[in-house]
Amino acid sequence: MNVSLPADFSSPHALASFPADTPVLLALSGGADSRLLLELLARDADKHGYALYLAHVNHGIRGDEAARDEQFCRTLAATYGCTLFVLHADVPALAEQRGESLELTARHVRYEYFSSLMHEHGIPLLATAHHADDNLETVLLRLSRGTSTAGLAGIAPVRPFAGGCLVRPLLQMTRADIISLCDCMELSYMTDSTNADDTFARNRIRHGVTPVLEQVAHLPQRQALRSCALLREDDELLYQLAQTALDALTCEPQALSLTALREQPLPLRRRMLLLWLRQNGVEAVEQCHLDALLHLVESNRQAYADLPKSRRIGADGHSLRLIMPDAAHYGALPPDVQLPLTLGEQICHSGGFRTELRQIDPQGAVKQQNVYKPFIHETITFDTIDATAHWRARREGDVLLMGGIHRKIRKLQNAAHIPAALRARIPLLCDSHGVLWAPFVGTRDGFSRGDADGFCLTLEFFPDGENFDGR
Repeated sequence: MNVSLPADFSSPHALASFPADTPVLLALSGGADSRLLLELLARDADKHGYALYLAHVNHGIRGDEAARDEQFCRTLAATYGCTLFVLHADVPALAEQRGESLELTARHVRYEYFSSLMHEHGIPLLATAHHADDNLETVLLRLSRGTSTAGLAGIAPVRPFAGGCLVRPLLQMTRADIISLCDCMELSYMTDSTNADDTFARNRIRHGVTPVLEQVAHLPQRQALRSCALLREDDELLYQLAQTALDALTCEPQALSLTALREQPLPLRRRMLLLWLRQNGVEAVEQCHLDALLHLVESNRQAYADLPKSRRIGADGHSLRLIMPDAAHYGALPPDVQLPLTLGEQICHSGGFRTELRQIDPQGAVKQQNVYKPFIHETITFDTIDATAHWRARREGDVLLMGGIHRKIRKLQNAAHIPAALRARIPLLCDSHGVLWAPFVGTRDGFSRGDADGFCLTLEFFPDGENFDGR
């Protein structure tokens, strides 16, 4: 193999700053781009002496055509003397099960498989055949849907992946460059018929938008690469500044000072929140989640926002606190906790619950009520309440007057089949005469009314992994 490598080809090891003999796993589809990358990597591997492995995924989407592509990849592996790993997946069934698009599910399946292979076989580098046209299409898609600086930075030439790096050696080449090189080198390749299907958004951009841009500017794919590189540099600097500001905060890992956040410019504040969430294992944060967190920072009130996988952020007026249901369960409500009942929202982090008291107008509508997702909750309405009303932990011997009889709350909770772990967290609403409300059990005779025109009171528990059906 004495033919020189194209100038636009980037060595995987140079991109990732890895030793030249580091093994490489190539994602091989059989299309023109990965076919060319196989040829170039084989030459590079021959020159530097590293092991080259191949991975192919049959997504179970294109029937005989997919089987044809798989066999083509097997033949290529034998020709080049490379180990080939093959995964058969039923992506349509998985997409339906996960409620995702075929494209998104296929991508998840591929990268999960590549990651498992890298861990299992000790391969630190994954090479994919993304090129300049892919990058332009990605930027246009993200721009049309709304995105951040990081989104407009497009496809990165290298990024951390599976304990190593994912590299894109062909990113500087256009699709036309790749087809031309395949023809020049007499490299056969497979064509995916779905690439002509304009029901896919990326194909509509490829066939309808890119040709127009090519009439307006010379090689818009390369122009986009330059813009992406500049945006990537700006974004990296902002994240470095945000990380420095975050490191300067002296607070517990799962809490952030609201005052400190408000002192930062909005671009840094946004990135500080994202970095803090990542440090605490919260991924897949979307713009809607970030907007809710920024609102909590600005609002200076007791409230909370939902995060992916039933996690939540609570704000108590002084700090943001991450509520991690998968990390630990809440313990029993401390016996000395006593919270006065006041209008608005209150959060008790030690018991992992939130209360909200709202006034009802004469037409029966709750004023200023927030929209939130209930997990374990109960709501009561009533006319008036004593000024001494407060929340406290259950005490031994506590009773509730129901049906003219003082009944022990412990027995009532047992009869309601409330899990012990949750039972220990449930506060009681009391006044100077005793217990007014034992949530999920009942209220004192004469207190709660279904047609009240006075107040609405809700108690809600943050998720902690317990299953609870209420009754």
